[in-house]
Amino acid sequence: MKTIFLIMIALIQIVSAFDDYYYQNENGVILGVEDKIIVKIRDGVAIDNLLSQFNLSFEKMLAKNLYLLKVEHKKFAIDVSNKLSEHDAIQYAQPDFIRTKTRR
Repeated sequence: MKTIFLIMIALIQIVSAFDDYYYQNENGVILGVEDKIIVKIRDGVAIDNLLSQFNLSFEKMLAKNLYLLKVEHKKFAIDVSNKLSEHDAIQYAQPDFIRTKTRR
């Protein structure tokens, strides 16, 4: 029963989203995806090969082997990060999720 309830809430949020890339959760926090993804590559992998292969541009290096990369448009962020996650050279990849600041 709990699973059905959670699925219903998720569907309602998706249907009522005011933009394809943002939604408001039950606490009023707006979450979304922009045109950036966070990628952790394995040791010895050249980031330049991945940039050209997936049509990405370099934004900045966050840590050793951890990069903030930019996709062409925010509508590609989730798809590209999923494809990168399946690549052998990638340890993990995820969209750079954003959310609005709220006061406590």
